[in-house]
Amino acid sequence: MQAGLDVVGCIPVVGEIADGANAVVSLARGDYVGAGLSLVSMVPVVGDVIGKGGKVVKAGVKHSDDIVKIGRQLIKHEDDIIRAGKKLDKALDAGKQLAKHGDEALDAGKNVAKHGDEATETVVKKLKDEDLPVHKVNKSETPGIYDNTVKAQKDGQPSVLTRETNKKTIRKQRRSATKGKKAKKGQSIDEYPFASTKEGGQGATTATVPIGEQSQQGGQLSSFYKKNNIKEGDKFKVVPVDDTK
Repeated sequence: MQAGLDVVGCIPVVGEIADGANAVVSLARGDYVGAGLSLVSMVPVVGDVIGKGGKVVKAGVKHSDDIVKIGRQLIKHEDDIIRAGKKLDKALDAGKQLAKHGDEALDAGKNVAKHGDEATETVVKKLKDEDLPVHKVNKSETPGIYDNTVKAQKDGQPSVLTRETNKKTIRKQRRSATKGKKAKKGQSIDEYPFASTKEGGQGATTATVPIGEQSQQGGQLSSFYKKNNIKEGDKFKVVPVDDTK
């Protein structure tokens, strides 16, 4: 009962009534120290410091044996507590490492996804390229142009080209590709990519070939465009073929 009155005594206004009741109970039990502390607790502000504080100290003294026992138990198990603390530190470090490697795993997953997308794009592009019309440059028919085409593609020129139909643009690209280059009598300058493609012009790979080869290829390319209905902006693939083996 008195423990309940002590708790209520900590509540402002209502506490003063509880402290008064507590004082009466303490006197009846012969607890003059407790009665005095309860009476002091009824005084606003000062009573909170002295009276209520005193009750806490009194409670601590009353249970001092228990507190000592707990302290001894803590000392007895000090090594276990220290070991547990070390294990907790290791667990925390392990958690940090897991979080760190978890981020790395996530980054790795993102890279896999990224390269997976790139691989998919490559496959799709390859499939599209395989569906394109193919213009073959046969070595048996135009050996000089065949050699230039092989060299150009090895040097990084594209095998997939895009049709250009504007005659003015084609003439401009041919002049740009062959600028500063001269051919001997009976020879002509071949360029790859072709001037009749959007990839042609400045930077094209060039070589001197017989005029007859140039005329033959011009006719073959023109027939190829017509046969496959390749119009402005349409793509096609150029494949050099060594058919002499």
